Amino acid sequence: MSNESLQKKLDKLYGPKKASKANESIFLEADNGGIAIYEGAGNRVDWARDVLSLSIVIENWNLLDRDNVFFTSSMDFASENGFKRDQDARLLFGEASSIFLRREAAEEERRIVNKAIIEGAI
Repeated sequence: MSNESLQKKLDKLYGPKKASKANESIFLEADNGGIAIYEGAGNRVDWARDVLSLSIVIENWNLLDRDNVFFTSSMDFASENGFKRDQDARLLFGEASSIFLRREAAEEERRIVNKAIIEGAI
């Protein structure tokens, strides 16, 4: 039995295969002084208010490596969504991204050093 015919039988029994969540668009929205993350329209999956928490959210959701991440207009009008100034939501995301990238670079450096130690190069 081919994969295609098996999929047709499964579709008949259980309905069509749903799209993978990995392909869903991710929307970032300024919300109550923090940034809310939505996977697809209206499906809120995370929220963070400070740079360290947001850097972890960025890592967990792989936000910097995905092609389908979008800022909503609330990120441009953050003062209407709990931020002091309009640019503060984008600044928060930028600072959290920098923290994530520095942490990722430090982890890579540790892996290289550990590998060198294990291989006897150090």
